[in-house]
Order: sequence, then structure tokens, then C-alpha cells
Amino acid sequence: MMVERINGNRKDFGRYIDKVSYPQYGQNKIEEKSFYIFELHHIDEKPSNDYIITKERFENILKFLKTNKIETVSFEDIYNYVNNNGSLPDKFCILTFDDGYKSNYEIAYPMLKKMALRLVKLGILKNLNQGVFRWQDKRL
Repeated sequence: MMVERINGNRKDFGRYIDKVSYPQYGQNKIEEKSFYIFELHHIDEKPSNDYIITKERFENILKFLKTNKIETVSFEDIYNYVNNNGSLPDKFCILTFDDGYKSNYEIAYPMLKKMALRLVKLGILKNLNQGVFRWQDKRL
């Protein structure tokens, strides 16, 4: 519903960008009305797979958002936009972390706070109290 409300009848409203399609789409100029979804998992200095990024890479993502004046929003903001006639910035993104790794809290959170950016935390409930993400840490 959100995509339809923002883009009307346009059929070319988005692209999935991964490391294969990045050279073609990932370096295009930022459109005046645009939104992005960053689905992140874990930050580590020695990534062992494609779901892990370095602190430097994460910092570059945050700088990209700030430089291009892309605001971070929550799912609640989107819900209010769709259902309650709320508003959204012209350029925005949803920045999520899945899985509940400690790096989300110990590395990402201080960086986000410093740059006044928001995060949507999506923990895996079965990992609570398993040394991955403690229930006490749920509220940042």
C-alpha cells in the first residue's frame, strides 16, 4: 500500500540492488522522491559471509544517508502514512537489523545515535536470553 500511495500507477518504482546489480543500479543519482530499505544483520571486522558488514561499510551507509538527506523512518511512520493520512519525507529509508547480534547494540547503536538516525530492530525471539540479545537490552 505504501509503494502504491507513493508511486501511483508507476510500474518501475524500485530495484533490488545486490552486489551483482550494484554496478548497474547502485551508483545512480538519488531521485527527489525515493525510499530505501536496508536489511542488515551483523557488524564484524572480518565478515565471514555476505550478511555481515564491516564497521567501515556501515559507517559509509550512514554517511550516504546523511549526505543525500535521506531520513530514517519506522514501521509505525509507514503505518500512519498508509492508514492515518500521515506524512513521510520525500527521501526516506527503513534501516533494519535482524537476528539480535550484540554488534547491533554495541557498534551500530552508538553510530546511529551520534548521527541522529533511527533503526528498526527485528530480533529473533528464540535467541532471547541465549547470549545473542538479552531481553533486558530490548529497549535502546
